[in-house]
Parts: sequence; structure tokens; C-alpha cells
Amino acid sequence: MLEYWMDGNMMLIRILGSIEYHYILMMMKKTLRMRVKGEIEDHIYLLEHKPVITIGKNGDLSNILMQHTYIPIFLVKRGGDVTLHSPGQLIVYPIIKLDERRLSLKDMIMILEKSVINTLDLYGLKGYWKKGTAGVWVNNKKIASIGLAVDHWTTYHGLAFNINNDLALFRSIRPCGLPSEEMTNLEEEVDDKVDFEDGVKKYSENLSSLVDNDIKMKQMYREEVISFLYEEIF
Repeated sequence: MLEYWMDGNMMLIRILGSIEYHYILMMMKKTLRMRVKGEIEDHIYLLEHKPVITIGKNGDLSNILMQHTYIPIFLVKRGGDVTLHSPGQLIVYPIIKLDERRLSLKDMIMILEKSVINTLDLYGLKGYWKKGTAGVWVNNKKIASIGLAVDHWTTYHGLAFNINNDLALFRSIRPCGLPSEEMTNLEEEVDDKVDFEDGVKKYSENLSSLVDNDIKMKQMYREEVISFLYEEIF
């Protein structure tokens, strides 16, 4: 379990490692229900997914280009269009009660974007956002995508930050309605190998710095995730 404090309230950040999408989808929903009821504090999950395609509530099915792709496809309630998750991509799922922290949805999106931009800066890259879109760009290519959902002023779903994932997998879709060639990752932009765990550590530190707090890390293993799905409390 990973803990830090923000605005006087505890927030737990859990590092899950690589986990199948259907498990984390159930976990998000259970965490969301518990957070809305006030049974637990705010959470942020950091993890990787095995290859999976997700389609947001406003997504266009025509943006899936390979009808017989082996990659599982999920229809979800987040904003945004079609995207793809795979190993080497950092996934960030914030389950945060916005009203208790006096945050708007726009504030939450900006925190997620800024945490990526600050991380890119550590690698000598200038990240930025484009007007009218959510996410982060570098050298005119998209390196991070955001698709949030909100229920009772509580966020879920979140951010995908490309670190050293296989960009060729994006050819099976039009990510966020864009040509696959417009996607990039950290390793591609620095033109050198990037250690995924180092990228996660740097990102976590930047996320912490945005709320001006220290951060402590602890791994949550796959077996613990599955156990949680069948427990009444964390």
C-alpha cells in the first residue's frame, strides 16, 4: 500500500504491477462504490495491463481497424474514444472525491497532465497539451491519453502514459480517432532504453510534488487484488 496526505485527508496509492483488465475494472467499480459511501479514502492505482482495447461512451467502433484482432475489447463508461493498453504503458486510475478536495473535473485532468509533463522534463523532453483535447503531446505526437468518468463527484478510469510499450499494437485502432503514427512513447522520444520501473518512480514523485507531499510506495500483488474483490472491506 502506498500512502500520502493531501489537504489533510489520506490518499492511498497502490502499485499493482501487471494485471488483466477485467480484474481492475471490477476493482475500480468496488473502490468507487466504497468511496462514494465514505467507507474508504481516495485511491490512485498505478499498474500495467496486458493488451486490451477499450471504447469510451462516445467512442466510434469504426476506429477499431482489425475486426478479428486477438486483443480483448471492452465498452466502458469513461470519456474519450478508442484506446489500447499494453505492457510498458503506465496506467493511472484515480478514485478521488472531487468535492471533498474542492477540485473540479478540469482540475483533476490538469493534475494528471502536469504530472506527465513534469516527468517528461526529467528526460529532457518538453511535453504540452493541445487546446480542445485531453492528454499530453511531445514533438507533435501523443504520449499520454486521458479518459475519466465521474459518479457522485468521484472520478474513476484515468490516464495512460506510454513509457516503453509496443507502439505497433496501435495499428489495430485509430487511438482517440488519430492515426496510429501519431502515438509515441518515452523510449522512442529519448531514442534510448527506458526502464519502466524508473519511469513509474519518477511519475509517482511528480504526482506527489503537485500536491506538495511525500509519497511512500508498496506493491499490491495480483492475488491481493483478487482477494479484495471478494472481501467486504479493504
